[in-house]
Amino acid sequence: MLLSESGGQVVTARLERTAAFARARVVLEPGEELDDAVDAVFGVRWVEGETHGFARQPRVPLGRRGAYRARSEAQAEAAKLRAEVERLRGQVDRWREESGKWRRSTVELRREVGTLRRQLAAAGRVQQGLRAALTASVKRALKRKV
Repeated sequence: MLLSESGGQVVTARLERTAAFARARVVLEPGEELDDAVDAVFGVRWVEGETHGFARQPRVPLGRRGAYRARSEAQAEAAKLRAEVERLRGQVDRWREESGKWRRSTVELRREVGTLRRQLAAAGRVQQGLRAALTASVKRALKRKV
């Protein structure tokens, strides 16, 4: 692996197989560069260094204190996330209860609507009967006067 540097920062990384150098030495011609032979035999791939974990800035080495601090921060974050999960579970329970109330209310309203439809149909039948009776009585009254 060859790292290309620019101002102390890793810019690119050249990746090739380790076995490529052994094979390239076998086929190396006099005056030919080893890197050219590796490229000819196996090929070379240039990638951005950060893609494979080469950072532009060096990592801060973690000593005992740094590791303890990182662990403490991670534990605090985990505790905060656990509290958030519990809060959200409470909300889920509350919304489930609320949806149950709405569901029960919907069933009751459907029953009421069904009852009202039946009553309306019965009232319509009664009204038709009354209309027919009224029409008949009006016709009789008119026949008497004539």
